[in-house]
Amino acid sequence: AFSSSTTLAAAMPLRAAASQLRAMPELAEAAQYWRAGEVLKTIQPLQRVTQVVAPIPAYPLKVFAAGTLAQAMRCLGNEKGEESAWKEIGVGSSRGSAVKDVPNQLSAFVALNGEAGYNLHVGNGHKASGLCTAGKLLLSDLEAHQNSSQAGSAAGSLHLTFAVHETLASTTSGFGDDAEALLVGLLPSSLLDVAHERGFTDGKRSQALPYARPEAGSAAADAAAILYGDLLCSKDQRGRAVDVWKAMPAACDGVNVTDELVGSPRSRQLRAFATRSRIACALLERGDVREAEEELKSLLEAVEASFSSEHPLFHRTLADLAECSAATADAIPAEGLYQSAADGLKRGVHARSLAHAQHLPAVAHGYRRLLTKLSWNGQSRAAQGDAMMREMHAAAVAGGFDRVSAMLLPAAGSDDAPSAPPPPPRVVGLEPWYQDSFSTDFFGMLDEETPA
Repeated sequence: AFSSSTTLAAAMPLRAAASQLRAMPELAEAAQYWRAGEVLKTIQPLQRVTQVVAPIPAYPLKVFAAGTLAQAMRCLGNEKGEESAWKEIGVGSSRGSAVKDVPNQLSAFVALNGEAGYNLHVGNGHKASGLCTAGKLLLSDLEAHQNSSQAGSAAGSLHLTFAVHETLASTTSGFGDDAEALLVGLLPSSLLDVAHERGFTDGKRSQALPYARPEAGSAAADAAAILYGDLLCSKDQRGRAVDVWKAMPAACDGVNVTDELVGSPRSRQLRAFATRSRIACALLERGDVREAEEELKSLLEAVEASFSSEHPLFHRTLADLAECSAATADAIPAEGLYQSAADGLKRGVHARSLAHAQHLPAVAHGYRRLLTKLSWNGQSRAAQGDAMMREMHAAAVAGGFDRVSAMLLPAAGSDDAPSAPPPPPRVVGLEPWYQDSFSTDFFGMLDEETPA
């Protein structure tokens, strides 16, 4: 029923694969569940799709089937399921060892990108770097034999994707000198003056980074600027970080076009919202509470207008506003904001939303930290904070979010005690903006028109 002809060696092999597979009843059923938000129900039909295409000698079909299953697994927080999906068709595995012999290698790069993204999500930077190295070897082979400008453009885009992955992988144990040099090399020219990094000459950059500098507003350029600001904050240079973030192009500038192989339609807006959230938090950390509060209120309105009041970033922003109130010793609104944020994230966790679960540890710990400082009728409310943490932990366990639940057990003793564990990261795993910017949206391809 499925063709393995040279049509799958076209410039957009995965879109051709989507065109061939979308008529499968199982895939149509899974797509319907996905659109309805019933992600768990997509798994069984998607597993059937991978079984059907397994014996077909057309690698793009296998990548599309496995990638769609991996996308659903990521949404559910099923890390073992996602890992298994990518390994089944990964270029580094025995099953993908002959992929260099297929006419079009772009599908292989998407598989490498997916597996690299999975390893970044679980914090395996070393493995992610190795997959990026394999991707660059395949890219070199493609560039040596490319016969279309579209293939060359896709190769250049993936070069930048792998470069951002490698940079993020190198920061799993903190920002180092290599990460700084790589990030500066990825900054668009328009941000170099703002970043005060003209000392990095074009010659030095070309030796380390054999690809064109990304255009301002692209996923790679935005990611480099966001991560470079994070690096500056790690050096207590929040003023410079805010300058870099404020100089980034607004999400409404230009056309919101996604890459042919990676990215979702909402990715640029998510990057803009992530940047604004970082600006507000940096302002709060350096004591500019009023300015931070104004930025967060504006962001809250933008998130609600663009997405909804149930979006995880909406609840995350409520928690950041709670920190603003706590910074001015205004405990009553701070507690109300934290309660609303925690309740909203918990609703998402009950609905098995990984995007909500990823924010839960940081918000819950912040809420507990506030409660430990409060009292009622002369009695500390620390026990109430611990009870809230146990409730959040139970929700994460019930949702199957193992890594999240491990960060939600109440800490022993005071948060100020020397034995207290370090605070959890703001987001567990890849931030949603990063995932949406550099992952392939397989379900989105199913909704597109059939390629010519």
